Amino acid sequence: MAKPKPLEKMIQTGYRITEQKKKEIEDIAELRGQSVQSLIDEAVDLRLGITEGFYDQLKLVADKLKLPLATVFSNMIIKQAAFNFAWVQVFGTAHPRAFKEFRFAGEGLLTGEPLSEVMVKEYVEILEKLESKTKDIQETEEPYYHFSTEEMSALLGAI
Repeated sequence: MAKPKPLEKMIQTGYRITEQKKKEIEDIAELRGQSVQSLIDEAVDLRLGITEGFYDQLKLVADKLKLPLATVFSNMIIKQAAFNFAWVQVFGTAHPRAFKEFRFAGEGLLTGEPLSEVMVKEYVEILEKLESKTKDIQETEEPYYHFSTEEMSALLGAI
């Protein structure tokens, strides 16, 4: 018989929340069929997964829009996911750049700043090409224009 794994030692921590926030957390955990502890663990893991550079950019947007940071973050995720879902619904397959955020390098899955750096570089290249093409198009008198699906995706802001 296999020896059971030792339990992970838990450290008691405490932080203050309002009764309203406590009730909200309990209600959401119950709705999702999980414990309050697992919901809090997920929330902390999510925040720890956001690099400081990305967090700072989100914070700038939140401050400018005078919105809670969590709203800005969730709305950005919803927008991208909604685009991916709609693309599949219309075209029957994922758009050309779907799931490009899952990259692997020698050390495994890229996340955080390394992933951000790679993707920003790629997006700059795509957008610069698109900017050049749209300038060229504006200078012609062609009645129609051809854009690849990748370019359409970029034009829609969901690359």
